[in-house]
Amino acid sequence: MLGDPAAPFPPAQRPAFGDVMGGLALAGGISAALLRRATTGATSVVDVSLLATAMWNLMPDITAAKLFGDAPLPRIDWDSIPNPIVNMYRTSDGRWINLVMLESDRYWPEICRVIGKPEWIDDERFKDAAARFQNARECIRLLRDVFAERTLAKWREVLGDLEGVWAVVQTPHEVHDDPQVLANGYLRPVESGSGATFSLPANPVQFDETPPDLLRAPEHGEHTEAVLMELLGLDWDQIIAHKESGAVL
Repeated sequence: MLGDPAAPFPPAQRPAFGDVMGGLALAGGISAALLRRATTGATSVVDVSLLATAMWNLMPDITAAKLFGDAPLPRIDWDSIPNPIVNMYRTSDGRWINLVMLESDRYWPEICRVIGKPEWIDDERFKDAAARFQNARECIRLLRDVFAERTLAKWREVLGDLEGVWAVVQTPHEVHDDPQVLANGYLRPVESGSGATFSLPANPVQFDETPPDLLRAPEHGEHTEAVLMELLGLDWDQIIAHKESGAVL
């Protein structure tokens, strides 16, 4: 269980959570099997399950579970994260900014200057990573107060040239206009069978720095006859007979 143990329900998975990752695992497995056949002549049976895919995605949790025995796994306490600049902070308009500055001592002076708190650089409570760890609750509380003073739009301007890693927690709708998404072609146009066009996240693997073009999914049974002819060598009379018997839909 990944959520709060006291929550009335466990967190719901996102739509197609297993299907999408399972498809990616299948694509990689089939590619590896084809390479093996091309180089050695040996064929392979490629086997991917939703359970195995989910376990792979949750590998750190599942592995740690045995290490801690029956004790509950450590959970994130947003009020006392050891490194305060690896945390999420709410803006005055209710949005969130996620700081991921793992090299705490490297980025602390810069972020203090950028957010208008240069006096924190040499503050005994926060002067280095060890001090910020010891005073994490106080440091996080003060950072929350600062971020709550401005809107997300203003923070985008203030943090724009910051060297440390940070990002806005975006809505799915906002992702469609994200500059990095657009520049890298991570969303691709797809035309449906009816002629309607919509945007679909592309396969995350790119070759030769070229975003992949996407095709619509086939209609139900659209290629059945072609597959039966090409792979099994059936003729039209045999295919019709199989359809009449219910063996082929």
